[in-house]
Amino acid sequence: MTVNFGGQSSSPLSNSSNGEYELNFITSADDFKTYAPWCKHYITSALKQIPLAIDSIEFFVADRYIVFSPSVNSIWIPDLIRQADSAEFVVEANPRSSYIQPHDEIWRNYVFDNKLHRIMVVDRFVKNGRHLAIVYIMQSENKHAKMTSTFHYDVTSRRNIQAVGEHMRALLDITIAASESSAQ
Repeated sequence: MTVNFGGQSSSPLSNSSNGEYELNFITSADDFKTYAPWCKHYITSALKQIPLAIDSIEFFVADRYIVFSPSVNSIWIPDLIRQADSAEFVVEANPRSSYIQPHDEIWRNYVFDNKLHRIMVVDRFVKNGRHLAIVYIMQSENKHAKMTSTFHYDVTSRRNIQAVGEHMRALLDITIAASESSAQ
């Protein structure tokens, strides 16, 4: 796997000649300016749907997820909480007196967009004293989303709920691994 930090007219994910994928990380606003217009529109439209103040965008990794630092002053009640002891529960079932995220919990929210046939899963956690969030984008294939990792079925359709649910469960495993890794 090769890594390219920016580049002219690049997209977040491109095929290399040997069949591997090349990840193009965006590390600055200047890098983002070099991306293709349709790609920039896709990423910014996804970020605009998050009802949370964003302090800084760490990087975009391919078209599958975006990592950013959320503002700790923003209040967005999680839909699901995973505790350090692996217990999971929805917030409605566990009223909280505080909305300050503990260091040993992962908070998950879902953003559904039936018009764009998109589901975004936003996982928030605290790592090394920093608040981080990973946004996973589940985008159905359509003419407006030219990304290579789009789903070939409607992720917002009720008939696909089992497949989508299994995919969301796998994404939580990725977040858990990211929150427990020793890297920043």
